[in-house]
Amino acid sequence: MSTSIMITAVSLIASSTVHAQSLNTPRFNDDRPMIIESFSWSTSEVQEPAPPDTFESYELPVALEDTFTLHSNPGATKVVYLDFDGHTIMWRGEEFHYDAWNMEGPDATFSDTERTIIQLIWQSISEDFLPFDLDVTTEYPGLEALKNTGGMDEEWGIRVVINHSTDRYSWAYTDSFNDSEDTEMYAWTGPNPSSIEETWIWTSDSVSHEAGHALGLSHDGTKRGVEYYEGHGTGDNTWSPIMGWTNYGLSQWARGEYTDANNQEDDIEIITTQNGFGFRADDHGSDLSTATPIDIYGTDASVGIIERSDDIDFFAFSIDVSGSLKVTFTPDSLSPNLDIEASILDSEGALLQSSNPPTAIDAELEIFLVAGDYFLSVDGAGYDDPDSDGYSDYGSLGYYEIRASFEGDPVDTGDSGLVVDTDDSGELGTPDEEVAGGCSCSSDRVTSSGALFAVSLCLVLIRRRRWGQCAQTLVRR
Repeated sequence: MSTSIMITAVSLIASSTVHAQSLNTPRFNDDRPMIIESFSWSTSEVQEPAPPDTFESYELPVALEDTFTLHSNPGATKVVYLDFDGHTIMWRGEEFHYDAWNMEGPDATFSDTERTIIQLIWQSISEDFLPFDLDVTTEYPGLEALKNTGGMDEEWGIRVVINHSTDRYSWAYTDSFNDSEDTEMYAWTGPNPSSIEETWIWTSDSVSHEAGHALGLSHDGTKRGVEYYEGHGTGDNTWSPIMGWTNYGLSQWARGEYTDANNQEDDIEIITTQNGFGFRADDHGSDLSTATPIDIYGTDASVGIIERSDDIDFFAFSIDVSGSLKVTFTPDSLSPNLDIEASILDSEGALLQSSNPPTAIDAELEIFLVAGDYFLSVDGAGYDDPDSDGYSDYGSLGYYEIRASFEGDPVDTGDSGLVVDTDDSGELGTPDEEVAGGCSCSSDRVTSSGALFAVSLCLVLIRRRRWGQCAQTLVRR
C-alpha cells in the first residue's frame, strides 16, 4: 500500500516525533494512509446561527452522573466509542499513553462542567450518525467490540481518543473502521479549551469528520483549491458538509451538489455499504396503513428519526370533538441535521395543511378540525437550490420531536342533543348567513343530531372562515 498522508501545515511535520510516555501526536504506521487535519478558526463570511446565550440554555440528555453510559442506538453491533479518560497502546514494541481530556480540576476526575461538555459532544455526534445502525457511546464497550476479527465476528467499531494536546490537529487512518485491531482515531478539543461552546462544537465536528475518513470518505472542497468547503446560506438555513468545514447551522452528509464541488462521492452510500452496517430500522410507519398511533391530547406527542431521504413518518390520531389543533415539529435542539416538512391529512389521506417555512428548519401546523380521524406526516426537506444558497433533501436526516395542543369547542351534550358554541357569548351566528358553495345556515340553536347538527357545525366553521369545510360538512350529512 502506497503512502497517502495529507498534512495541511508545514509545522506538523515535526509532530511525528513520539514523546516518552505520552502520545498525543499522529501515530504514523509505516505506509498506512492517514488524514491529518490542521485547524484554525474559520474566516468564512457565512452568517451562522449564534450559539445559546448562556451555558444554562442547554438541555442535557441525561443526569450528569450518567454521562459515561450514553448510547445513541443501544444494541447495535457497530460502535463509535468516545474515549475521554486516556488510552494506553503498544506501538513499535513500546508502550505509549494518550492523556485524559481535562478542562479543569484534577486529571483523574470529571467536573460537572466537563461532564456537561461531554454530553453535548455526544449529542451532536449522535445526530450525525442517527440514521445508521450504529451506536455512538461514551461507555467502554470492551476491546473485542472494537476489533473486526473476521469470520463470524459481527461486533466491531472504532475508538475516538479525545483530549487537548499542544498540537492543533485531529487525525484518522482512512478506512480504519473495519480494522482487525483496536485502531484509534484522535480528536483535538479546539483552540479555546476554556470555552464550553467552542469546545463542544469543535470536538463534535472534528469527531464526525474524522470518523467519516475512518468510514471511507474524502474531503468536500472546491475545484478552486479550497480543501474544506465552508458552506453557504444564512440563519437556520446555513448549510455545510460534514466532510468540509462545519459550525453552527445545518451540517449534513453530502454528495457534491453545491457550486464548484470537487467531490461527488455519495457519503451515505459509502457509509452504509462498506462498513458492515446499514440504516437503522424505521421507527414509525411509512404510510397510512402502518401509521403510529399518537395521543394528540398529550403535550409531548411523539419523537422520531428520519433515516433516509425517502423516509416519511406517519402518525394517526382521533379527536372526539371539534376544535383547534396546533402541532409543532422541531429537530434536534443542539446540532440539527434535519429540515422538517410536516403535513396533516384527513382520514382518506387528503392533504389539509402542510408546513415547511423557507427560513426555518422546524414546522408548525395550526388548523380547526371537526371530530374524526386524521394523520400527521414528517419528512426531511431541502431548501431552495443546492447550486446557490440551498440544499437538497439528500442529507436532511435526523431526530425530531412532535408537540401538540388541542382546544376543543364548548359542547353541550344534554338530553336535548348536541350544541356547539362558537364564542364566549354562546351565539351561533346571525340568521341566514350565506356560505361559500351555496349553503344557507340558520342562527337558531339546534337541538337534534344529524342534519341539524351539521348546520350548527357549519356555523362554527363559518366564524373561523372555513367555508370549504362547511360545505363539505353539509354534503356529507
